[in-house]
This record gives sequence, structure tokens and C-alpha cells, in this order.
Amino acid sequence: MHIDVYRDPGVVDAYRNLDYLEPAEEWLLREYESSLPQMRMLDVAVGCGRTTRYFADRVQSYLGVDFSPGMIEVCRERFAETDRLRFEVADMSDMSGVTSESFDLVLVSYNAMSALDHAARQRAFREFARVMRAGGTLLFSNFNIPYVPISFGLWTAFRKATLSNPKTYYWRLKKWVRINYLLNDHRLVKDVSKLGHVELIDGYHDYRLKHYYVRGSEQIAQLERDFENIRVFARGGEELLTPAAWDNATDEWLFYFATKRR
Repeated sequence: MHIDVYRDPGVVDAYRNLDYLEPAEEWLLREYESSLPQMRMLDVAVGCGRTTRYFADRVQSYLGVDFSPGMIEVCRERFAETDRLRFEVADMSDMSGVTSESFDLVLVSYNAMSALDHAARQRAFREFARVMRAGGTLLFSNFNIPYVPISFGLWTAFRKATLSNPKTYYWRLKKWVRINYLLNDHRLVKDVSKLGHVELIDGYHDYRLKHYYVRGSEQIAQLERDFENIRVFARGGEELLTPAAWDNATDEWLFYFATKRR
């Protein structure tokens, strides 16, 4: 389902001109500024090259991969490929064409991990560990479970409606019913505070995507097999330092930093 969505020309166009860094990505750029010239970088789910301009010229070599051929085509239009700057079509859960232990830095863009189901995520984490050198750096973001009651809540639906146009109340209520009862099991939405992770259709790209939402402590547990020095950042860039902060932050998504075990 996700592959079909991201191959849609309309969706490709929606990502075509994105060109910015999230605060945690800006932190990564600052933190590793002196090391980047010696680092080989893998930019996973590169999309249409949102992050390319900021990293490609700073690292020793740069490979951007995405499972959408249309998005890779846009990348090649925007950035001229060279011996040290390349783009390839690849699925992050099976990067068999990528050489093992060949990258020092892996960045996974724009909540792409949330587009995978539980089993595919575990394969992706193993693939990241396989292609990374010992001590290599990983940064990715993922949709956050404590945001679900906010996003799916009835109050949110009406808060975003417009008093000057009563029809917006109707459309907001219709969307609320759709994502809470028609597209998802309402019991999952209702009991989400008890869950470590959940997969929900949340309205992105006209309700065509099911996304994986995870609680901070569970995400850390998923990483600990192959990674260490795990840190968690809020969407605004501030670091979350305690388990309570990881699990109770209500940001739509969180960022996770880790290094491959030596």
C-alpha cells in the first residue's frame, strides 16, 4: 500500500520542493560538523532530496535511497550525480544491494520508519546495523503514541473548525468518525495509552497510509539489540532525558539518535 502511494505522481509532486532540516537534523549537522568530511553517509527514504543539499557537500560520500522511483528521478534532476553523490531505488527493509559496513552515518528522513509494519521495522534496523560501520551514527524519527489522543480526539476536530463556516464542523466530525470508527478499530484508539506501539490509518495522503506509532521506551528497547548511546529528541530539538519524558512527550513525532555497537 505504501509503495503504491509514494509512486503516485501527485504524492511525488507534494515532496518535490521540500528543502529544510528538522531541528534534530540541524543538531546532528552541528554535532558532527568536524567529522562529516570523513563520513560516508546513507540518506534513507531520501524522498525528493529534502536533506541532500545540507549534507551531500559536507560528507566524504553520499548515497540517497528511496523505494519510490519517481522520487529518485526527482533527486537526479535536482542534484547532479558524481562519483561521491549518488541516488538509488532501494527498500530500507531489504538493502541487499548495499555493501555491508560501508557507512558511518545513516539518516532516515521524515518518519519513514512509521511507514513500515512491526516485522519490516525490525528488518530495517538489522539492515541499518549491517550497512553501518562499528560506532556509526543513526538518526531517525517516528510517530509518537502520546500524540494519538490529540490527533484523534473529538476536541481537536472541533477546535480546528471555523466558526465563520459551519460546514467545517460537519467535515471535521466526518473525519473524526472516519479515523476513529470506520478505518481503525476504535478500541485501539481508546486504549492507546496502554500500548507500546500501534498501527493506525491517520489521514495522511487521503487516508491511504497506515502508520506505526511507538512509545519512546519501546522504541529504545527495539534499538538496543544492535545500537547503544541512544538519545531521544523532541520535535522541537530539545533532548528528552528521562523515561518519563520519552513516554509522555506529546509531540507528533520524536527523533532517535543511536550508534552501532562496537
